[in-house]
Amino acid sequence: MQKLSKKHIIMIIVIIATIIFITVITSVISDSLKRKNAPGEYVKEKELTHFEIPKGITEIANEEFYGCHTLKSVTIPDTVTRIGNRAFCGTSLESVTIPNSVKIIGHEAFAHTNLESIVIPSSVSELDGSNNVFDDIAKGAFLYCEKLKSVTLNEGLEYIGAGTFRGCKNLTSITIPSSVRMIEDQAFFYCEKLRTVNFKPNSKLEQLCSEAFQGTSISQISLPERLRSIGESCFYGCKNLVKVEYGNNLWTIGNYAFSYCTSLSEFTIKSCVTEFGYSTFLSCENLEKVTVQNPNGWIFVEVNKYGERKEIKLNLDNIEANARNFKKAKTSSTSKSATYEYNPE
Repeated sequence: MQKLSKKHIIMIIVIIATIIFITVITSVISDSLKRKNAPGEYVKEKELTHFEIPKGITEIANEEFYGCHTLKSVTIPDTVTRIGNRAFCGTSLESVTIPNSVKIIGHEAFAHTNLESIVIPSSVSELDGSNNVFDDIAKGAFLYCEKLKSVTLNEGLEYIGAGTFRGCKNLTSITIPSSVRMIEDQAFFYCEKLRTVNFKPNSKLEQLCSEAFQGTSISQISLPERLRSIGESCFYGCKNLVKVEYGNNLWTIGNYAFSYCTSLSEFTIKSCVTEFGYSTFLSCENLEKVTVQNPNGWIFVEVNKYGERKEIKLNLDNIEANARNFKKAKTSSTSKSATYEYNPE
């Protein structure tokens, strides 16, 4: 085997050294660019009030601006497709435009900010990160944005995720796009000033999950025809709720669904309802009349707090209707329905 000459050995060493040098320099430049283009700690140190993210950046990293208390505005280019978890959480952000390129908004991305309005572009199809899809807004995205007054949800959105607008106490109204199929747990939990919820025509909404509108100021609501279930404590503590309308496809009314709705005076349980939770009307102190359609059939399946199920036959001998307020009542009935009138002792 022929030995390498001294010249060849030197050339090999030079090549290896060059490769190492290029690798190191590339890494340093990359880190520098990354720090410049996704500033994180830089913003905290310089206490900037505005930052413009350079065009070409595709992702705002998790917690990139987390806790940057002086940051009031940011410009996001149309190359960004993902806003990471808690990316702007805890900032003083007052305004932001989310471009149509964004498909993912991470968990609590804008939580605890000073945003007063927000528009969700049609490029985002979910306000929930639990399904691991590519187009979504994760849970709690606008959690406790207490100055938020205006929210625009565009068509194409299919899910409003858990806690998305929880604690947004200055939000007064919301229009749900017809494309939305599910509103998840605590989506509007204790939005104290939320009075009006509108559903666009031909709504695809099928499920309202637990505590979705708990503690809001809704006075009346007309739920979409396709709705199949109202979750546990969905309207719990809605003290201004007077009127509830729903279609003929509702199967389930969950436990405590209308508990402490102290302004509710009457309610109709349609024959389409097959599962009825316990204490649904607990402490509805002004509820005077519940009309149950088809009362002489086996129409209810009660699910108690232990998850146990049992059938309840409603007839003139069983007028409780699973509302604890109705243990003492007057009744009147026809072939199609029965009315239970509250008669306190």
